[in-house]
Amino acid sequence: MKKLRLAFMVCNVFFVLAACGGKAATSEKDEKAGKTDVASIVISKGEYIIPDDKEVSEDEGYLALEVTIKNESKKSLNVSSGDISLYDENDSKVEPASVYSEDESFKLLGHDNLSADKSKTGYLVFKVDQDSQYELHFEPQYYDVENMDKEIKDVVLKIDTAEYKDTTEEPSAALTAFIDEVFLAKENEKYDTVVANNKEATAESFDEEFTKALSNFFSDYEPTNEELHQLVESFKTSNGKVAEVDQKLLSVYPNSATIQVKPKALSFDNMDDEVESLMDKYIEENKDKEYSDYQAVYVDAEKYLLENLPEVFSVASPTELDTYGDGYRIQLKKIDDKWEIDTVKSSSNNYYEYLEEAFRGGLYK
Repeated sequence: MKKLRLAFMVCNVFFVLAACGGKAATSEKDEKAGKTDVASIVISKGEYIIPDDKEVSEDEGYLALEVTIKNESKKSLNVSSGDISLYDENDSKVEPASVYSEDESFKLLGHDNLSADKSKTGYLVFKVDQDSQYELHFEPQYYDVENMDKEIKDVVLKIDTAEYKDTTEEPSAALTAFIDEVFLAKENEKYDTVVANNKEATAESFDEEFTKALSNFFSDYEPTNEELHQLVESFKTSNGKVAEVDQKLLSVYPNSATIQVKPKALSFDNMDDEVESLMDKYIEENKDKEYSDYQAVYVDAEKYLLENLPEVFSVASPTELDTYGDGYRIQLKKIDDKWEIDTVKSSSNNYYEYLEEAFRGGLYK
């Protein structure tokens, strides 16, 4: 079967090709399309992703193209990703990337048999240079016994990879804003534009669990809720000044992402000496004071400790907090162009619970 490199550029209300629409093929409305008597192909959208365990250089990227193939003939048509090839400016074939994702909304184009007028949609992923020209060739696999001599033409679409904006850093920006606002009492102006989680509700939930954990920190004195809340805010403020959060994008798909987080922050374990020193100081300074019982001394000593802990927080140094050793794998999903951090407490999402614990200074709730 002879390959013909033909460019079908159809400019109408349905198909907007590169030659007609300039460099704006970044939305679902900006489509590239081509058609023969046998089949048609439409690239409805494209975006850069980060597949699991894949790395690229600064100028490279994994381009995911969502394509729809339709059978335009009256007979059945076999389709698969193998019918589509990508060629660079040197006419070298670019092999499709091997990608696996548990994201059910990200379906790769697989093998199927299409009846007349039926279509199939799926993603194709190629590792490309982000500012280069390519050609996408679709060779329909159509066999007509009655017309064996009929030539089946390729559909050829021009691909300018510069048209597709790389937004793979957005989930990281969303997680940074989330950590700043929820865990560290730091204002992050990007929160409302990139994070889908309700800021006030999520922060309140974290503060409540932190308050419960802090109440268990005291054995004899029973702090009031107001005292505990003030202590939480003091800790978060001091933590926000010194905490460091290392992030690594493990995977980014159109509607989901996984980020490895390794925090370096304040830890109560590293404050043991200061805590003991404050307790000893109070007891020594008040050893001649009359108490009705022995425990009363420790009640007052812990109250003194609570009053002075903000000073301890302010001079404490951060430490690496990593229960797993390889960081916490935080899951995100895209909702209405924003990213939602998965905060649901479950056995399948214990990484987030451990991340919360880390930003509570290691205190159990």
